[in-house]
Amino acid sequence: ALVDSGLVPLLVKVLMNQEEVAAARNDAAWTLSSLACNWGQNHHEMLDALLETNSLEAFCTALTLKDYNAVEVSLKGITVFVNTHWKGRQNAVERMKAGDGIERVRVVRFRNDTYRTELHKMAQTILKDHFPKFSTPARM
Repeated sequence: ALVDSGLVPLLVKVLMNQEEVAAARNDAAWTLSSLACNWGQNHHEMLDALLETNSLEAFCTALTLKDYNAVEVSLKGITVFVNTHWKGRQNAVERMKAGDGIERVRVVRFRNDTYRTELHKMAQTILKDHFPKFSTPARM
């Protein structure tokens, strides 16, 4: 119903639009993450709908936001997509690989201002569990 109403695609559009006001993007990240975390884990049709509307890509885009909480809820949303056992899980992992999702998670993982924070741990867990060859710093 939420997808059919146009709400989810609108939230994705707001979140992915880098010219949108930061507060609106933060609110969109929080709302999409709430749908994924509170409904998606037990209602896989919600995850299907969120994946169809590019919510995963929107979460990856949101990892560039300055707001710590928006980045945290986006990482939680990504975690639901790649950790939940559902028929779309492999598609979600492949979409992370095909886009710039892994690189954006790596940026959060290796940012100096997030070292040893919850963001650092969440990003490291996503990388270690699903993209292990990207979980260590690049060699020079």
